[in-house]
Amino acid sequence: MNIHQKKNFIAQLQRRASTLLLPATAALVCANLAEMAEAVTPESEQKLVEMIRASRAGDVEMKSALAEIRIFTTDNFLMANSNPLSFFEVVNLADSDEPFIENTSKFQIDVSYIGQDGRAKRTQGVKYQEQARVDLKTLSTDDFEYFIRDIYKGDVKSPSLANVDMARDVTLKTNALLWPFIKNSIGNFGITGAKSSRVYVPSKNVIATNLPGTNLLTATGNTASTLWRKACMDAVIKYITAWGAGAFADGDFSRKIVVYIPSAHLTGFLDEITMTSQPNSKVEQIFENAGLEMDYGGYHWVLVGDNTLDPADRTAYVQLGKPVGYFFTKPGMDETFVDQTIAMRKQNRESISMNKVIGFGLPSNRKVNTCAVVYRSAS
Repeated sequence: MNIHQKKNFIAQLQRRASTLLLPATAALVCANLAEMAEAVTPESEQKLVEMIRASRAGDVEMKSALAEIRIFTTDNFLMANSNPLSFFEVVNLADSDEPFIENTSKFQIDVSYIGQDGRAKRTQGVKYQEQARVDLKTLSTDDFEYFIRDIYKGDVKSPSLANVDMARDVTLKTNALLWPFIKNSIGNFGITGAKSSRVYVPSKNVIATNLPGTNLLTATGNTASTLWRKACMDAVIKYITAWGAGAFADGDFSRKIVVYIPSAHLTGFLDEITMTSQPNSKVEQIFENAGLEMDYGGYHWVLVGDNTLDPADRTAYVQLGKPVGYFFTKPGMDETFVDQTIAMRKQNRESISMNKVIGFGLPSNRKVNTCAVVYRSAS
């Protein structure tokens, strides 16, 4: 990548992060990306060339510095690129920290997480003020090979591209772990029976029949060919408003709603208007950006196509601006590995790979912080 391409790429990540991520995570990632963008100068590129050369010459300090740069880059690219990660609150741990989730609700909860063996697990009921430990897992990327010399363009382009590929690989592996847990948080809440088995327990003065019994919503007017449309947005607004103002100790839902839709079904609003549709502000927004970002019902909507969601499920997943769980990382335990052996260098190549430590937990009482909409009936 040349300087212009790098700056454009980072700017795209900044726009995406500011739009999709939860506020605290977005602020952190955007600030880091801004620093990265400012650092992309001819002088910094030359310094990078010198660091790479020193690293290849066996300079241990330079190898360590390059590893830190790559880990920093990959971490921010992961946060900005991952769709399901936008549902989580990101927590960076020190090397010696253990991740725990404390139950601050007045009833017993479960915590879902991924075990070190890669399998889905769930704690036994965690009582009030008790903690559940979340297992950490090490993700490993594939090896990415790149040329180390280019007689025309120098030796910075290929290592830079390898860092981007490595970040993409970490993102894909993370998404594959997170989406199933988000999907499993969708469904009936279970609001009867023993309090320990309920998703929420309303205060005595709250009329429980006002509150939603599920976060799996079905849009009115579904057919075998309908897509995301106004009826879907209405279903989400009804879900949000049914809770009432001030229902949650951690605040109301955000006025910005992000919807993840199977990419093949993204542009549903285009079917709802024609070139002769009566001009109004909503029609103009659809004409301008295919309805992928618009204001409706007092909320700002952002529609995102995700090619890892199956169109056959006919379901869109909605991020309401509050986390469904916690995503833990240990940047100090992340490692990069560069193969600079003589055998590789004789082929004018190097390879790079990475280990990244992650963990995540979804408390059962956080299910209310998201919903999903079935926008099409079974064919």
